[in-house]
Amino acid sequence: MSGYIIAQVKVHDPEEYEKYRSGFMDALQPFDGRILVATDSAEVLEGEWPQVRTVVLEFPSGDLAVAWYQSKQYQKIAQYRFLATRTNMILVNGYSLQ
Repeated sequence: MSGYIIAQVKVHDPEEYEKYRSGFMDALQPFDGRILVATDSAEVLEGEWPQVRTVVLEFPSGDLAVAWYQSKQYQKIAQYRFLATRTNMILVNGYSLQ
């Protein structure tokens, strides 16, 4: 079952964030991850959406999503995101009719 990482991101240091972005795809590809959504223009239909940027990543499984997040390559660039943003991030598994 696919795993999805959903993040809400508010960037407060664009220069540090660019360091994160520049290494992002190289860290994502070994885990067969793909970007489904990366937008600064989410339309809030109900409730509150506290951050500006919304990102949705898809992985073949939740285990691969966690392996990507915990990987040395991702954690190395994540340090730039920690400095540059305020982020909420969750992992969810895809829906199965079974």
